[in-house]
Amino acid sequence: MDIVSQFVPLKRKGRDYWACCPFHHEKTPSFQVRADYQYFKCFGCQKSGNVITFIMEHERLSYPEAVEWLAKKANLQIPESFESPDFKERKKTIKKIYAANLEAARFYNGVLFSSQGKKALDYLKKRGLSESTIKTFGLGYSPNAQELPKYMIKKGYAIETLEKAGLVRLDKLSSPYDFYAGRIIFPIINAFGDVTGFGGRALMETNFAKYLNTYASPAFDKKGTLYNINLFKKLKQSQPVKSLVLVEGYMDVISLHQGGIRNTMAPMGTSLTIEQCRIIKRYTDLVYVCFDGDSAGQSAALRSLDLLKEQGLDVKVVELPKDADPDDTIKKIGKKGFEKLLEEALPLLDFKLKKIEEKYDLSTLDGKNKYATEAIAELFKLNDIEKEVYAVKVSNKSGLSTDTILIGAKQPKPFAITAYEPPKNRLTSANLDAARFIFSAILNYKSFVDISGIKELSKDHFELEEHKKIYEYIMDSIQNGTSPQISDLFDLIEEKDEINSVIDALNNIYTENQQTYYIESLEQLKMDYRQKIINELKQKLSYETDENKKRELVIEYQKLIKNKNEEK
Repeated sequence: MDIVSQFVPLKRKGRDYWACCPFHHEKTPSFQVRADYQYFKCFGCQKSGNVITFIMEHERLSYPEAVEWLAKKANLQIPESFESPDFKERKKTIKKIYAANLEAARFYNGVLFSSQGKKALDYLKKRGLSESTIKTFGLGYSPNAQELPKYMIKKGYAIETLEKAGLVRLDKLSSPYDFYAGRIIFPIINAFGDVTGFGGRALMETNFAKYLNTYASPAFDKKGTLYNINLFKKLKQSQPVKSLVLVEGYMDVISLHQGGIRNTMAPMGTSLTIEQCRIIKRYTDLVYVCFDGDSAGQSAALRSLDLLKEQGLDVKVVELPKDADPDDTIKKIGKKGFEKLLEEALPLLDFKLKKIEEKYDLSTLDGKNKYATEAIAELFKLNDIEKEVYAVKVSNKSGLSTDTILIGAKQPKPFAITAYEPPKNRLTSANLDAARFIFSAILNYKSFVDISGIKELSKDHFELEEHKKIYEYIMDSIQNGTSPQISDLFDLIEEKDEINSVIDALNNIYTENQQTYYIESLEQLKMDYRQKIINELKQKLSYETDENKKRELVIEYQKLIKNKNEEK
């Protein structure tokens, strides 16, 4: 409660505290903090969690980052037991790299605004960048291979640290040289303001790559890095930002920012990673993918769409003129023109269908058939309502009836049984409700809870993976003599909706009926588990060819049936 109250004004009502939710706009408070159980829940946007979850969500941090944030806030050291010797050593190395990178960034920036950096500065100004923008992004210039190493060594940095940071390499004589020599420098800064690495653009024509990025280091992981996340985070903290414009490169981000489109980020290359998509999900629910108008850029966009969609993001594609990029486009059409492009952006499937259509000649029967086949494969991934909507669009293009398209889109994927697989037990509402109620009663310390009852179960009595984890957590707590806490569930499992279902389960049963329902819930799980074993035995019997093993299975099966009948 003390931490949450620093971000939102809480008012006490009864035993709980209430406020307007910090995660969505509302006029009537629906954000509840349960101080006694150490968790929060918003009944408007459905976000919930413990104090770590709150900081992760509010400050856009990962779990370890949130733990460290809270430790610093409380002026506490992270417990020694929490940090292995390797982890502590790695943290020390990363701290040194951050310091070296910051000093190097200052050096490069200083060079850019000196006589040595004149041609680089002139180049950036010709590209339309103002000095203010250049300073905002901390751009710099490396004049040659020797000056940075000399400067950094004079400042007291060890060559080993400079190597680990990726700032220098060693030549054949083991002398350090600047990895980015002769390039314009783009510092890469994380969400906390640390310089994690650099990008370097060749100023002159070269036989080597035009752009170089820092190689993987303890402080830099290309897969989990997004350019401009630091300024995007500041923007989001200062005003409501509902979307992100995802572009390809540094100059795209910088030009859009200067042109007034500031909610931008770029991956380290056109191919997005799952890690980057997960980070993006922390900051927004709507992404405009705005890659170059050439075929390579469009292909990259297509790959990215699926990864972003898998993370639950709403994805739209901004189509630029052929061979144009965001950098060129914002300079030509300005902020209003670019905002119009965003308004006209196509939803995910519309863009995909358009790209499929462009591949085939729809004036021919063969072209229509190929288009329909590929389009139906995309429709297969949608829910039933979306299928109905898009079936009409595909029908209009292909000439096939909507019924034919829907039959194809709803056709289950073929499969073949090559070996025995236990049948999947269908989850019933009674089964899920029983598990949730048992957990809710235990976590709310209800007097009618008999721990011996849950000890008779095992994790196999629960079908959901989330329930298995909750059960194991409760049993570990009992074994260790500690009290299980609702707030711990938010660290334990990712599916927050399921945690909410567990929390609410107790409220779904009248108080006078709760003890009886608890006993019935235990029996429900035992009965469902027994039926599951019976089903599996029946399945095994149908596959077993060895007569001796078959006899053993029959005896086991008959025993289970007998026990089941006796307990009725």
